[in-house]
Amino acid sequence: MVILIEILLVAVASALAAIGFHFRKGQWLRLIAGNTFNNQPKEAQKVAPVLGIIVYVASGLMFLFALWVLYMSFTQPINN
Repeated sequence: MVILIEILLVAVASALAAIGFHFRKGQWLRLIAGNTFNNQPKEAQKVAPVLGIIVYVASGLMFLFALWVLYMSFTQPINN
């Protein structure tokens, strides 16, 4: 069960890292809330680099959480 959780956490963290990378490049701006009809609105272009950094931080925190779960699964005994 822990392996499944680890795979899920790493997959979500990797997806967040990819989204942050594309936000920093000014792409995938349709993922920003409220940007549904216009392809390149100026508001989204202004916010995208900062949002990319925030998503990078969230990705890093999720990777750290995945490492913590892995560490705790090996250090804590299982009591059934």
